Amino acid sequence: MKTLFFECSMGATGYKLIGALADLLPDKQPFIQSMNSLGLPGISFSAQDAVMYGVSGTRISIKSGGKERSKGSPHSYHSFHGSDDKSESEEHHHSHSHHRRKKKWYDIFGIFSKHSGDSHSHSGHHSHSEHHSHTEHHSHSESGGYKKLSDLKTSIDSLELSEKVKKDITDVYMIIAEAYGKAHGVAPEQVRFYELGENDAVAEIAGFCLLMDMLAPENVVVSPVRLGFGHVYTAQGALPIPSPETSYILLGLPTYGGHIEGELCSCIGAALLKKYADDFNDMPLMKTERIGCGLGRQELEKANCVRTFLGESADELKTPAAKEQGSIYISGRSTQQTYSLVCVLKETPEKAAEAAEMLTASGAAEAYTTLSADSRKKRKPVLTCICGEDKREEMKKLIFSNTSAVRITEHICSEIIK
Repeated sequence: MKTLFFECSMGATGYKLIGALADLLPDKQPFIQSMNSLGLPGISFSAQDAVMYGVSGTRISIKSGGKERSKGSPHSYHSFHGSDDKSESEEHHHSHSHHRRKKKWYDIFGIFSKHSGDSHSHSGHHSHSEHHSHTEHHSHSESGGYKKLSDLKTSIDSLELSEKVKKDITDVYMIIAEAYGKAHGVAPEQVRFYELGENDAVAEIAGFCLLMDMLAPENVVVSPVRLGFGHVYTAQGALPIPSPETSYILLGLPTYGGHIEGELCSCIGAALLKKYADDFNDMPLMKTERIGCGLGRQELEKANCVRTFLGESADELKTPAAKEQGSIYISGRSTQQTYSLVCVLKETPEKAAEAAEMLTASGAAEAYTTLSADSRKKRKPVLTCICGEDKREEMKKLIFSNTSAVRITEHICSEIIK
């Protein structure tokens, strides 16, 4: 089975995830050309080879009108010191740090709901127009306002992509809208996307969905995701990291905070992983054929990246003979799930040894005896039988019928046969 594994030990943002997938391609140019031909006005997409802490990978850039989005945009939604991708956020933080605490929570996330009102103002807070005095920050005012899911679907349907990829993009937006609704009590259809509805955000989601379609993995496994820790400061006070939306997207999935402060997993990154992951677990047994690495912008204490591993999982590594025996063949070695059957006997050591020989002659992979670690003078023989699934029940019957054993302890183990 063609398996794709995402290593998210340094979180997951859309840019890093795209870079990690693009790095798997033998030639990135057809993908880049497709992204620049989507039909999204003003969007320029590029991918550069880069190195961070000695780790080489691909760094993605998405520009709208010649400018790359700054902090507080759909990729991280927040304006706070220490966010993950510098390209997405750091410049915005410094240029607008004096403005940060005036923002409302819905201003910070770049998403508005119907209860915020058309004027986007609440009593005791500055009006929406006061928050938008910096045109270089509030690109949604330049684009003419918000979009709802229905508007986004219309925009997505016009893209130069297959119907499957368009549906995948729409599904990702639905995941985000549903998470927002759970976090703030809003129906998904009523969520208003501002920065998240802009063309560069659509391109970010579309880029990942297109790459997944191009690579076409049959099984997608994602490692536990590091989220980072800290707070986002808003008019209502400090909101925790991960954001409410990201928390609901990843609800029930394996995540951890780690010791690096800042937002390592963005809302878009979480939604992309949730959409495509078949399992969240450690790296499975697989024969890796290609490795990719997507680099973030900000230099942290460790390489700020997402790595991908593409190859064949265990089922495809089995030879016909090994499949019948339940074993896996890899580079001249066969791994077989086996069972260890252990019991304490009343027989003499000599008789116990004869029982072990009988089990071996009957098809056990191995059978042997040891002496129990008993502090008393008489130490009892312990019989251990190693066998495969096909001999498991037979060995238990032989032990009970030919020895004094009254209880067998069974362990599942993996045996490596040279």
